[in-house]
Amino acid sequence: MSIRTILLVEDQPLVRLMTADMLSESGHVVLEAENATQALAYLEQTSDIDTIVADVNIPGPLNGIGVSEFALARRPDLRVVIVSGSSLEDPASLPHCGRFLPKPYLPQDLADAVAD
Repeated sequence: MSIRTILLVEDQPLVRLMTADMLSESGHVVLEAENATQALAYLEQTSDIDTIVADVNIPGPLNGIGVSEFALARRPDLRVVIVSGSSLEDPASLPHCGRFLPKPYLPQDLADAVAD
């Protein structure tokens, strides 16, 4: 497993904390954003992000898929994992290299999604 710098975009504080812990325990560096505005700022300021884990429903000018598409337009090599507590209405709406992970997920499911 390679160590990644992961931008975690999750608006629910407890879910963000638990997910960040899962990713950190796997050895990854985790940058946390609670909304689209913070996520976009990280993407503009940090060049070493190689993976985005984003909830679909986040506050801000874009949802999690929109944040991922913004990032992929500038860095097509990024890995993307989209998470949601509800089913994805349109699986075709995932970014071209994205993976969908339904909530709740186990630590191993998250680790596998980030590694794929």
